[in-house]
Amino acid sequence: MKGIYVVIVTLSMLVGSIASADEPPWSLSLETGGVWQSRNDVRIPNDTGTRFAIDNITESGPFAYYRLESSFDLGDDRQLRLLLAPLRISESGITDQAIEFDGETFSAGQRTDFTYQFNSYRVSYRWLYKQSPD
Repeated sequence: MKGIYVVIVTLSMLVGSIASADEPPWSLSLETGGVWQSRNDVRIPNDTGTRFAIDNITESGPFAYYRLESSFDLGDDRQLRLLLAPLRISESGITDQAIEFDGETFSAGQRTDFTYQFNSYRVSYRWLYKQSPD
């Protein structure tokens, strides 16, 4: 996670050096809210593991999330874009059946910890081919 902060600070300094007088050369948006877990059926390995629905064993939500997006104008219709969208849900629940998952067996009636993680970190370069007021 430290590496992400280093990238943000470095890009901020770079953008500050190419700033134009009319408009700020960068934008920053933060989105937050609640996310629900539904239809999250899993089985590992796919051919022999037990298929089960995580949301039937744990709470379905809402869980807090955030998403940070920034774009930096590099001039000449070019942009550098950064997206940080980490999502990690950790819950526990009691299973009503034995579960074979990733080579381990979890007994029925046993409290089991579940972690769902879907992080998205992206850096992209954008070139606007044609711009018009329309």
